[in-house]
Amino acid sequence: MRNLKIGYSIVLAAILLVNLALIPVSATVNDSKVENETSDIPEFEEWVKPMDLSEYNGHKPQVKQEPLSPEELEKTNPFIIALNESEKKELNSIPKETTSPKAKFESGGQISINIPAKATQLSESEDKTRSDPDVKITEITYQWYWVQDTTFNNYVTIHNYGTSTASGKVLFWSAEDGYGYYKSFSNLAPGSNMTVTVPFQPTSTQSSIGIKPIALEVRVDPDDTSTHFVWMPYDGIEKYNNDANHLADPDNGVNLNTSDIYHFPFNEGYNIIFEAAVAGDNSTTPYDTANQITDYVYDVMHYDEEMVINRSYTASDLWVISHTNASGYYIGVCDEYATLFNAFNRALGVPSKQYYMNMTNTSGNRSAHEIAEIWDGQEWIHSDPTWKSFDNPDIYISQNYSSMYFWNLKDADDDLDPSDPSGDGLLHYKFDFDREYLGLLNKYN
Repeated sequence: MRNLKIGYSIVLAAILLVNLALIPVSATVNDSKVENETSDIPEFEEWVKPMDLSEYNGHKPQVKQEPLSPEELEKTNPFIIALNESEKKELNSIPKETTSPKAKFESGGQISINIPAKATQLSESEDKTRSDPDVKITEITYQWYWVQDTTFNNYVTIHNYGTSTASGKVLFWSAEDGYGYYKSFSNLAPGSNMTVTVPFQPTSTQSSIGIKPIALEVRVDPDDTSTHFVWMPYDGIEKYNNDANHLADPDNGVNLNTSDIYHFPFNEGYNIIFEAAVAGDNSTTPYDTANQITDYVYDVMHYDEEMVINRSYTASDLWVISHTNASGYYIGVCDEYATLFNAFNRALGVPSKQYYMNMTNTSGNRSAHEIAEIWDGQEWIHSDPTWKSFDNPDIYISQNYSSMYFWNLKDADDDLDPSDPSGDGLLHYKFDFDREYLGLLNKYN
């Protein structure tokens, strides 16, 4: 059945990204499933093609809170250790293992790993008599999906390879941000194990959205001697907090939901969330995050002139990241651009919408397109990754289009259309979506 949806075969390569920009698969059909609207989508004669119009992007000044000094940060919690710039640089210069231990993805955004035996033993070149103290990490279950200003627990099993009872602390480091939390342990007998629960809270004033290298460390008393330091094989990924005191979705979570085109919770979505973190890395406001993602999606996508995807279908984020052209770019048109953009934003906690639009050019012909909007905490901001355009809803008028009609695409479900195979990542533009008719939105017309 899938072959019915693919125009012709190409070499497909799996990669780590998701659909950012949408050029509607729906742009090839003239009717639609529309809520609160009985009329069909107007006839159209062409699809909107990709352009780089980033030079006309808007710019909204962003207010960013100054981070606390290490001394100030440590005063906020007795179990925080904060590093100065020199100490942070030293921490991040510690070499990483060239081979990674096996990892098991757990529910709730956790990963469990066993530390290889060689990492917990003295090397052959060292003395046969084990040094004292000698406490090593053997097992870890840690959180990789971080919500800002929310505390989560990490479970670290340690073993005393020394010859005397040991006490000390286990630290969980956010290496890039230069601070960590610790939990003390005591009276660990020689040859014994202990599981230490180490809480951690990514603090929004001290960090940024994106990739967070994680390290675990054991220090023992009485001199706070470091006996084991290990980098985690999978980085943490920090996202915005969507509670009422942070970046709440004004539509009660609808614009943060996963669906059959947006996948990101946990093990099936780690690659997508990781790519989202790459796209939005080191940003500190939703506006800046979405702006970066707009550029990123434009840069990694190849506009599907070859009709690899049947225009009656919209590809999901998972489909997009596993299909590339010969040059390694993701394949899609404007709806795939928009899908990838929204998947990335939602993965990082930025509420987003996907819009189908139909507009008229100077020749009087109808053109079809898909774009997105994100919620920055104050208002909805325009994004068009196919045009590399951000915060410029006037861009369509400036390109001599008029009469922009909009539909909000919602609730993608690959099971809705009985003639469309479920679970293949290709959704029928009409029968696998709900469309909320919005009409002529003033900000665009």
